[in-house]
Amino acid sequence: MEIKGFVKEGNFYKGNLHSHTINSDGKLTPLESKELYKSEGYDFISFTDHDVYTDYSNELNDEDFIIIPGVEASALLLKEGLDRPLKVHHFLGLLKSTTSLKHMEKLNVPVYYDSWDGLSVAQELNDFLVSKGLLTVYNHPSWSRVTQQEYIGLNNINGIEIYNFGTEIESGTGFDISGYDAACRSGKYLNCFATDDNHNHLLEDSCGGWICVKANALTCESIMEAIEAGSFYSSSGPVIYDWGIKDGVVYIETSDAHMVHFISGDLVNYGKTELAGYNITDVNNHWQFKLDPLAKYVRCEVVDIYGRKAWTNIIAL
Repeated sequence: MEIKGFVKEGNFYKGNLHSHTINSDGKLTPLESKELYKSEGYDFISFTDHDVYTDYSNELNDEDFIIIPGVEASALLLKEGLDRPLKVHHFLGLLKSTTSLKHMEKLNVPVYYDSWDGLSVAQELNDFLVSKGLLTVYNHPSWSRVTQQEYIGLNNINGIEIYNFGTEIESGTGFDISGYDAACRSGKYLNCFATDDNHNHLLEDSCGGWICVKANALTCESIMEAIEAGSFYSSSGPVIYDWGIKDGVVYIETSDAHMVHFISGDLVNYGKTELAGYNITDVNNHWQFKLDPLAKYVRCEVVDIYGRKAWTNIIAL
């Protein structure tokens, strides 16, 4: 028996799902941002400006680059006398097919003072976006100063942002894999996303985190269908060509890598790290790991010699 990590047919398309333009607090226009990413070999981008839904697909799509309409929606926990929030919830809302939202439509921002029921607030915001025909992703938990209990129990959400290049180089708060693993261990088998969250002001915060989607065509519908199904990987450097499970053995084919982590749930020491040159299962960047028969799921992390990572989604068993 074989379980494929990606769809069998199609091509890989590289994209950034979290970016900002002059429509909120970014420096570049949508056209300038498109030209930047296209010049760096990307195939798609979503302009997810703060609390304003935009759709530039008719204006900026061409044969080899498309725009995924979207928004970054917010909820804020404030305290009187402080000039910045105590906590925030930020969600990506990415168009799946149709929506009642209009281009440049501003969203209401829920504001709370001193305390909130964090999970309930997050669920309400997520459900609003889903009701508008959008696929949702929970953004940068560490930067948002939320606890795991305020987001890992979310229902009807596609994934969690586990690497945010912008917040990592801004304040060292871009890695959130522990919350993702906590969600998976609780039975929430979500997808994981790497993004830029670029604003293009003082920091060079573009082209550091992305996803590669294996899809049938470079269209919004095909890309979003593949994302919803988990047919993609996230990366800050390494390439994943294929992965899956065959006869109880996890296999993954990568670009030049220093090591591969096989993270398997749910008991202690179910996973393993394979190190280049030290494990016989590494043959020309083809890596393997024998699963425990009681394992509930598995995912992989690929690490290159510079410490840059690529992440698969979960395969549930």
